[in-house]
Amino acid sequence: MKRYILFHLLLLASLSLKAQKGRDSIIISMDTINIHGKVINEKGEPVKNATVFSETYDEDFNYIRTITDRNGLFKLNGIKPTDWIRVRSTTTAIEKQVNGSRFLLLTMEPFHLMRLNKDPADFNITAKRLSSKEKLIIKRKDTTIYEFHPFGYPKSAEYPGGLKKFYEFVKGNIKYPQKAVIKNIEGSVIIKFIIDVKGNYKDFVTLQDIGYGCAEEVIRVINSSKKWNPALNGLTVEQTFTLEIPFKLIDQH
Repeated sequence: MKRYILFHLLLLASLSLKAQKGRDSIIISMDTINIHGKVINEKGEPVKNATVFSETYDEDFNYIRTITDRNGLFKLNGIKPTDWIRVRSTTTAIEKQVNGSRFLLLTMEPFHLMRLNKDPADFNITAKRLSSKEKLIIKRKDTTIYEFHPFGYPKSAEYPGGLKKFYEFVKGNIKYPQKAVIKNIEGSVIIKFIIDVKGNYKDFVTLQDIGYGCAEEVIRVINSSKKWNPALNGLTVEQTFTLEIPFKLIDQH
């Protein structure tokens, strides 16, 4: 009987230790961040009264959310750096992962037109013909036919030596801002820019930023690189590009 009681006491102690270990293993520590941003439509105009919310709960167990002001600006405080941000307006909805960013420029594009009848022949409306169809008479004569494309063949803008050279220049010249290093800031910066009809850079826009001078550093280096060969579509045309630069701190061993 004593052996039986001792066995059960040992079993209960073992289960208690396992349960305690299981509770310890789910404790997670994650810092929160404050982000701000702007919501615009496809024309670049601010979207006001759009709901912006994250995946982080407030003290009442509701998603932390806000509303864009008349300039399309918003701010969310105390959210997790891994959150997805969702934006809802009366016409459309988008989502974007924060990835540690402190600034986001979000574009609300309208829903795309969906073609319901992919095969129009399935929707033919028919009736019996009341009179015979008139035959079309075509007079032919010998002619020389030349191939001609009214707009020319489109060609993307090119960096001298190719995109690999552009990537090498950008990566080789960007310096991690010291302020960001001190503050232990890392994440991705996304920059949009236009190559104009002369191959020059213009209209830089920061789509995503982690702050502390990182976006400014990326723009500085891009702007100091070589002039491009402009895009062609019969004539030289402007072309828009985006470039994402991840900033990552390496742990010292």
